[in-house]
Amino acid sequence: MAKKKKADAAGDQPTTITPAGAEDVKLTAHPRARMQIRRWKGIGGLTGFALMAWLSYRSGTDFVHLGLRALLGGVATYVAVWTASVYIWRQVALAEVRAQARMIAERKFAAMDAAEQKAAS
Repeated sequence: MAKKKKADAAGDQPTTITPAGAEDVKLTAHPRARMQIRRWKGIGGLTGFALMAWLSYRSGTDFVHLGLRALLGGVATYVAVWTASVYIWRQVALAEVRAQARMIAERKFAAMDAAEQKAAS
């Protein structure tokens, strides 16, 4: 019961500046992020595949090992580029949300100041 009371007490006080019912920022709902993450994953996988194939070919490995190394290099760079692009786009999306919130707050305060000046005169 004590845990339930603590949860109720914590639910009474808002802990974030987001409006009630607002959803978290999701990259799957962001059209530019989704498109660019998809593009960079493909570019990273193909680049890793081609680079590993070229390096394996230059070292003189046989065709089977060349293919295996190229596939592993492609998968590794695919995952690395995907992770990096998701991290970067999370930061970009959060910056966009913060800029929008700042702009809304500035407009609100400007409207409040205009209303105060109008009431004072």
